[in-house]
Amino acid sequence: MPVLFEKSAAALARAKIFSAAIVLLAMAAFGSIFVLLEDLPTVVSIVAAGAMVIGALVFLRIVKEAGDILKNGKPWRVEITDTKLIWGSPVATIMEPFEVYLNDIRVTRRIFVTQKNSKVSPKNKYFIDLHDGTSIEVSDQLSAIEPRKVFKALETQGIEYQETTSRQGGKFTVISGT
Repeated sequence: MPVLFEKSAAALARAKIFSAAIVLLAMAAFGSIFVLLEDLPTVVSIVAAGAMVIGALVFLRIVKEAGDILKNGKPWRVEITDTKLIWGSPVATIMEPFEVYLNDIRVTRRIFVTQKNSKVSPKNKYFIDLHDGTSIEVSDQLSAIEPRKVFKALETQGIEYQETTSRQGGKFTVISGT
């Protein structure tokens, strides 16, 4: 019996619009520097203006992605059948859809990456390792469906799921887990 994960285009577009609103607020914060402070040093003006330009570009990209998602209107869909994993993405420019036979999958992995003594947010990296030695990286930010849920469902099909932690420092990396 197939296992199905789905996220509607409208739900994903709402999330993108929310992200765009946050970017707009950040741009307003940097823009307020010009209004609230007089006689700014040149360096501060350049940094604030640069942040506003970058924010505008990010805002436009997010809004374009939301528009592409709504224009297509199809849901994001992951299906696990008796023989295949089908990862559907209605907008190939955001994430390329793929299909892979279950017997070609060696293992699925999640790597939790942290930076030692850093303010960089930890992140997850997800991989589908195949028997031929290749890997498919699945972005939790672009896939719309949480890879961990899909990998846990694949585990019920007999495909091993591994979770590891990678602690990275300036001159070393420590990896622990299964």
